[in-house]
Amino acid sequence: MSQVILITGASRGLGAALAEDFTRLGHHVYTCARSPIETAFSVLSSHHTLLDVRDRQAVHEWVSTIVKQEERLDIVINNAALMNDPAPLWELPPENFDLVVDVNIKGIFHMVQATVPVMLQQGSGLIINLISGSGRKNPARSGAYNLSKTAIESFTKTLANELPEGIGVVALIPGPTNTAMLQKILGEHAHEFPDLTDWVARATPFILSLNYTQSGEILAVPGQQAV
Repeated sequence: MSQVILITGASRGLGAALAEDFTRLGHHVYTCARSPIETAFSVLSSHHTLLDVRDRQAVHEWVSTIVKQEERLDIVINNAALMNDPAPLWELPPENFDLVVDVNIKGIFHMVQATVPVMLQQGSGLIINLISGSGRKNPARSGAYNLSKTAIESFTKTLANELPEGIGVVALIPGPTNTAMLQKILGEHAHEFPDLTDWVARATPFILSLNYTQSGEILAVPGQQAV
């Protein structure tokens, strides 16, 4: 059965790869990001919205428009995230720290406030918050990013304790994949990890297998270990 799937931060990388794969499987996929979607898969362009998840009103309007059209939401994937400029914490510009926190944490907060009421009304739904092995390994010069991903784990577990049966939220570690963000963290070593084609072949079926009974769990895409 086709599902209505929302993905934030889906102009490229993991988000765009998932959006393309879900769409090919017949699901109704809606994406947003601050930039145009970078894919030749033209169907996605018509369902892509230029949106900054820091903008609470814009997030609510985007979700409302989709609900009016589809009359439901099945899966929300909070993928939008920024990596801080590489620097020790004592040298990181405060404005860069604020930007990472506002996108990575507050962006999810805005999405939850916009989508959970819809799921409560329909009695079902699943929220997937992408986290990172960096939140556990804490590599140097990625402090703002690391702490944001750790915070999302706590956010996810708290939300799971608040949601009723039938609605779930999980935190998902995608595993190291050769994307622009991993290259920013690991430099040339990012090329030692699988590419998007390999990742999405494992991630798509895994995500579609999830349901509310796993709510509150910290999961990982099979076949990869966290950095």
